[in-house]
Amino acid sequence: MASRFNLPHLDISALISSQPYSGSSNFGGPAARIREEHGRRLQNELTAALTASDTLRLEKADERLE
Repeated sequence: MASRFNLPHLDISALISSQPYSGSSNFGGPAARIREEHGRRLQNELTAALTASDTLRLEKADERLE
């Protein structure tokens, strides 16, 4: 029986980004997040990431794939 694990892995290491953690131990203090604003920012970041992914995929399309 052929192994189903014979395909190359996806390499997403070029897409890594990091930033220092800036959390607060004062829950409800002045540094507390505003939920709607935070959610909107996360949605915008996700949309931008998915758009960039689609663009990159189209630019570097492997002609061997359908």
